[in-house]
Amino acid sequence: MAEKVVGKCVTASGFPLEIELEWPFHPAASGSDWYVLHGTARLDDGSGLHADVAVHLTASIREILPAVDGPEALMATVNTIRKAMDDKQFEMLKTGKRQPCPLSSRQYSIKNKHWWFLEATDEQLKAFVKRKVFWLGVVNGTGSVEVADSVDHIYLGAKDKNIAYRLREAAKALAGEGYLALDAAGEQASATDKLRGEEAQMRAEKDAALDGLMAKHAFEGAGNRS
Repeated sequence: MAEKVVGKCVTASGFPLEIELEWPFHPAASGSDWYVLHGTARLDDGSGLHADVAVHLTASIREILPAVDGPEALMATVNTIRKAMDDKQFEMLKTGKRQPCPLSSRQYSIKNKHWWFLEATDEQLKAFVKRKVFWLGVVNGTGSVEVADSVDHIYLGAKDKNIAYRLREAAKALAGEGYLALDAAGEQASATDKLRGEEAQMRAEKDAALDGLMAKHAFEGAGNRS
């Protein structure tokens, strides 16, 4: 029986998301060899914009997963949805329209046996940590935020063995600039008044990413009507 799994995250391009999944994957009703699950990616800014998604797990990726209901499958699903948002694949709406989201060999290197979503630069990592602490710590009120969780490692640089270290270094740099306060281990971060004072900029970055996404789908929609 499916259960609701809900989590909040931030994408590399600046979208705060609440992802709700009807977990776990189940065989497609059509009798094909792929698995599917339904979910919703909500823009977590109070706008009501969301994308209802159908994540399609291909046979090649199902073979490499230990289980279709395990933590690796969940990580891959969340990061596939995040990457689709970064790539402007979803149309964000206030009404429901189920949109496909393939979890395929585009997200996993069969040859090199590692996941692949992004290869973030150091500057991108700093921007990501800053946005994560703002949206999850300040806007959602959690206060302290884990700097480098395992799902973020895979999303931002799965083939980089130093990605956790680089994320912690990004947090240290932001702390040195006065944006974050870190715990003694450097693994938990909370916003300072300086970061809270940049709320307008954080929201402007999110709005700019959303404008780009909306423009892409408006262009594609106009092309389909011509």
